[in-house]
Formats: sequence, structure tokens, C-alpha cells
Amino acid sequence: MTQSGQFPTLLLTQKGLAVLKGQEKVTRKVDRIVEKEVEVDNELFERLRELRLEIARDQNTAPFIIFSDKALKDMCEKLPTTDEEFLNVKGVGQSKLENYGPEFMEAIEQWKITHE
Repeated sequence: MTQSGQFPTLLLTQKGLAVLKGQEKVTRKVDRIVEKEVEVDNELFERLRELRLEIARDQNTAPFIIFSDKALKDMCEKLPTTDEEFLNVKGVGQSKLENYGPEFMEAIEQWKITHE
């Protein structure tokens, strides 16, 4: 970038010109984030989906408004049973903690009792 006039300008190199003309390709390495995948037939995941559906029906709203599948899977991985732990789940803020946290943490606690 240069400041030869009132406004800064970019200088185009020969290589940049070749890219713009389609004579060369530019590639970029991207780190792949591998998420631990929770199986969809996981018993806890299914229980949390049922709970989400019950709440959604009671509130006459779509289940994904309550929590996304990604949030439910994160709950299955983290098994939160305290407010602080629940706030560390993807998609959970103070409002969702207050509105839904107790029911979901109770379901997780019940599952832990029967599976640990």
C-alpha cells in the first residue's frame, strides 16, 4: 500500500496481475477443525431431543429455537450439571440457561445416574 496522493492505493505485482488474468491460481491452506461427533442414536441425545420437542410444543415454537442439534450434542459431550458448566455449551447464554437450563440439567443428571 502506498500513500502517493490523497488516498492510499494498492500496487499490483506481476504475480498479482497473472492471478487476475487467470494465468495463475491462488490456494490457501485451511486448518480443518474435527469435531467429535456424537452418534445420533445416543440415548442421552435422544432424551434431550424429546425434552426439546416437549418444550417447543408447550411454547408453540420450533424445536431449533430452543436449542440446535449442535447444542444438544455439545451437552452430550460436556454433561453439564451446574449453571457454569451449562453456560459453556455452544449456543447457551444467560437467557437459555434461565429458561431451559434446569430441565436439561435434570435430564442429564438422571441419565448420569443410570449410566455411570
